[in-house]
Amino acid sequence: MKKIDKLIVSSFWSPYLASFLIAEFVLVIQFMWKYVDDFLGKSFPLTTLFELVFYFAITIIPMAIPLAILIASIMVFGNLSERHELSSLKSAGVSLIRIMRYSIVIALCTAVFSYFTSNFLEPAAKFEFYSIFRSIQKQKPALSLDEGIFNKDFKDYVIRIGEKGTDGRTIKDVMIYDHTSIDRRIVNVITAEDGKMYSTDDGFIMELRDGYQYKELPPKAKKGKKNTKTNPLMRTEFKTITKVFDLSQFELDDDLNLGSRNKHEMLNRNQLIDEIDSLRVKIVANKEKLAYDYSGFVSGIDIPNRIQKERNLEEEPEEDEPLSQRMIQSRVKNGISLTSPKKIDPNRNKKVATVKKAPPSVYSLKLKNEEGIDTSSSFYEAIDPVRQVDVLEAGIKQSKAFNTSYTQVNSGNFSYNRQINFYTLKLHQKFSWAVICIVFLFIGAPLGSIIRKGGYGYPLLISIIFYVVFVISSIMGEKLIKNNTISPILAAWIPVLLLSPVAIFFSYKALRDEKLDLLSGLARLWPFGK
Repeated sequence: MKKIDKLIVSSFWSPYLASFLIAEFVLVIQFMWKYVDDFLGKSFPLTTLFELVFYFAITIIPMAIPLAILIASIMVFGNLSERHELSSLKSAGVSLIRIMRYSIVIALCTAVFSYFTSNFLEPAAKFEFYSIFRSIQKQKPALSLDEGIFNKDFKDYVIRIGEKGTDGRTIKDVMIYDHTSIDRRIVNVITAEDGKMYSTDDGFIMELRDGYQYKELPPKAKKGKKNTKTNPLMRTEFKTITKVFDLSQFELDDDLNLGSRNKHEMLNRNQLIDEIDSLRVKIVANKEKLAYDYSGFVSGIDIPNRIQKERNLEEEPEEDEPLSQRMIQSRVKNGISLTSPKKIDPNRNKKVATVKKAPPSVYSLKLKNEEGIDTSSSFYEAIDPVRQVDVLEAGIKQSKAFNTSYTQVNSGNFSYNRQINFYTLKLHQKFSWAVICIVFLFIGAPLGSIIRKGGYGYPLLISIIFYVVFVISSIMGEKLIKNNTISPILAAWIPVLLLSPVAIFFSYKALRDEKLDLLSGLARLWPFGK
């Protein structure tokens, strides 16, 4: 390693680590401020909080590393340019790319570490983080019932305690809002002067004394008035009442997080690929359900001679149509006149002939003539009038069933496609966020050599601008794929596509030793310096 490389490496590590720790600290503090209300009053050990912060710090490493690379590169090359060391190296014939060689190696190692963190450390850390965070949110409900605060930890209940005894069990001025009804507008409130609370194996129990229950009954229409309904209010006085709250809602199963909407954040690369493949298989299976088979609806189109054998009542010929020998024998046997098909022998008890309907799912169709399909303007006109009503009824029934199946399959496939989009986005973000580290190096190093300003002042301002572009474009990509506006692959690579031209432009300007008047002017006006 030559002296110039040692100079770059020794100058790079210090601001790089410092910037990384600062980025981690800022992101952790942002998280703490956002969820501080969920931590207060839970009485959990301090070690649990440190464990939670530790797991969260691991999950944000892929977001903090790009900012560290950007700040460090601007600072290092800004200091070299400000001390005219960069100009001396260039005048000696050393190109900027040669000077950046070991910084590029550091950026490549950072990209590999970013991918390793996203693929292995982040999924495991997020699983542990969500587990601890949920348990903290639901920690010891009896301890979280503070005086004068409306507590919403219990599902469908809001509890307020006016005063709590020193023993942690005695309570006074209790108010419970019950929202278990489907219509949450219905009032159901319990008030009590005093009581006690404690936890058992059966659940969390509150024994209340000397109170009232105010409950609205289902609405009733007023007599003599139309479209006017009122909710009668029932007030019940009690000496003692016991409320038992189920504590199973506070338990956390190992598979709970994996079934949540954040499941894609807790999977590594191979697991994401497997999930995408399994979802695509489900989509194909759903589409196969829509491959409608008409064989159960239409058994075939029969010609007149075949229909004669299958119908229960033999068809009557037209008056001008000659009867066959078989038809004559059949009519004589049944006592039917040869000249009038409607006359019946009075000496015989003849049952009224009816045409039986085929099973609802099977209908044998008869054409009016052998050229029915060719001469009819529609399939309906070619069907025997006797069967037309049956076919229409069956068609309506089948179409409704098919429409219901189509709606269900379409809704299921939409949900599967949405999950595939999130999984694909997370899969490609593991690579795009690693590549952005290299892109930020080629933004920061040329920019630092152009503005000739080191320290933590001006470089930090410029770094935040580009980092905000990175964060906003990442969030924008996640929002756009929710409605299938863009491809998830494109959404994952939007930051790289937006910032790569900027990196190429700054690198081109720096290699040609050209200045950017706007940035140079801002550097001169920046009051904080190093």
